[in-house]
Amino acid sequence: MAAQRIDLKNPILAAALAWFVPGLGHAYQGRWFKAILYSVCIWSTWFCGWALGDGKVVYYNRDMKRGRWTAGYAAQVLVGAAALPAIYQNGRASPGGKPEDRSQIELKGPISGTFDGALAGVNFTDGRKAFFRVRGQLEMQPSDDDSFRRSVTGRFTGTVHPTDENDAGVADGTAVEVSVNYLESLEPEVFPSAHRALKCTVKGRISGAKGGDISADLRGKVLNVRSLWNRYAAPLDAEGLEAAHGDLGKYFEIALVYTWIAGLLNLLAIWDAFEGPAYGYGDEDPATGKRPDDKSVPPPVVATATPAPVFAEPPPPSQVSATG
Repeated sequence: MAAQRIDLKNPILAAALAWFVPGLGHAYQGRWFKAILYSVCIWSTWFCGWALGDGKVVYYNRDMKRGRWTAGYAAQVLVGAAALPAIYQNGRASPGGKPEDRSQIELKGPISGTFDGALAGVNFTDGRKAFFRVRGQLEMQPSDDDSFRRSVTGRFTGTVHPTDENDAGVADGTAVEVSVNYLESLEPEVFPSAHRALKCTVKGRISGAKGGDISADLRGKVLNVRSLWNRYAAPLDAEGLEAAHGDLGKYFEIALVYTWIAGLLNLLAIWDAFEGPAYGYGDEDPATGKRPDDKSVPPPVVATATPAPVFAEPPPPSQVSATG
């Protein structure tokens, strides 16, 4: 029995909807089973890659190490609305056409939150040197001093956690309070992470009998200060790309492949919405391969058998002799 004919409606519009939101084109055509099937398969594959890559694998910019455009985005953009913001985010992150150098990025407004990082190159006034892990609260804002473009003001208060190699006699959990003097490095505002990395010079004091006045570099991340708008599909700079590979290892490439597969699966869905089922309906003519309602091809000519000629029977022999 032939399958019921499917009304593709406007195939071009259906294909566009299928590209923009996987499954939407088939829903427009009333093909609900395929709409659900494509939607579930493509979106689950996409978000699996997104989560596996910590939200850092969908971006559009120059690969700073290889000097060419990210070719994988050509597959990712086939998912439509989920990948399109990457083009806009690239423009926000690189207004001059190139990613900003972190050592040149200025702090444009106050930043505060929980800070997790380290005090590196710690110098005590008595000559001791050390390196500490630190965690606490950081508040920082641009300075009113116009003499230094990257000067900032602020304060960090928290606790130090000495390393095994060099603790300078300071107990774990000792309180520290330092003031921020100068911003050495700042992660771009548009970047695929909820946390924002920075490095600045500080001066202050570590409490306790073996503490004292110090000068050091404070480096690390202010946690959960970047909005979703500033991190979704944002590009990685060279330093961010290197860090992502280091943090995620092989999962970075695996996550990329998942997003590519999602895009290529949607390419098949787009074609199906435009052209209809690839396997036919079951009522095509075996000789022509055409549907019976296809008016562009005349119906095949059916050959008929030619009847044999009819000959008159000869008269009986008696009649022939009598007339002869």
